[in-house]
Amino acid sequence: MKLLSSVIALGISLCASLCCSEPEDNFPETLNIENNSIISIENNQTEFPLNSTIYINTTIENQQTLVNGNTIVLSNFDYGEINQSHYNTALSLYKITDFGTVVKIPLLPENIEILEGDIILNNDEGSQDISFISYYNGMQYKSKIGIQLQEAGSYFIASSQLYNNENYCYLNGGDFNINYIQIKSKIIESNLEGKYLFTVTP
Repeated sequence: MKLLSSVIALGISLCASLCCSEPEDNFPETLNIENNSIISIENNQTEFPLNSTIYINTTIENQQTLVNGNTIVLSNFDYGEINQSHYNTALSLYKITDFGTVVKIPLLPENIEILEGDIILNNDEGSQDISFISYYNGMQYKSKIGIQLQEAGSYFIASSQLYNNENYCYLNGGDFNINYIQIKSKIIESNLEGKYLFTVTP
């Protein structure tokens, strides 16, 4: 009888462990890319007259190489919908004050020129970042955004997360039902800290 009871108890225990196991997470895998030739300042310009415009170009080629060396086609991971599929990254405009401190410059829609792609402005206290949205055009993911420079001084453009010890920009895309894609990048001609330095002259 004791043997029979032990067998029954073991059977119930095995059934419980099989039937009541924790559900698996259904989050898609994130595929990682590093490519420092995506974000650029037009003509690599570093000196601007007051009230001129600095243009930030984002061009993501459809074929990319993962950090593991495998080649992928980005549009295979977001259905390749023209003017719908997109990548986004958050950048900020920073000013170096006369005291050597750095402040983020809040921007208004009237200070922004959208030639390609789109933006989302976030002017919450402590944020002041711009989400650059680069749409798929059938061959590439692209955006071209201008910022009017309304005050003389020393500036730089960099990741919005710069002071969270993050010198890189991250461009995010893909689809929940397939895979997320994250591209690690720096602005072309930026310094080792990921800052694209420039000046605005009176």
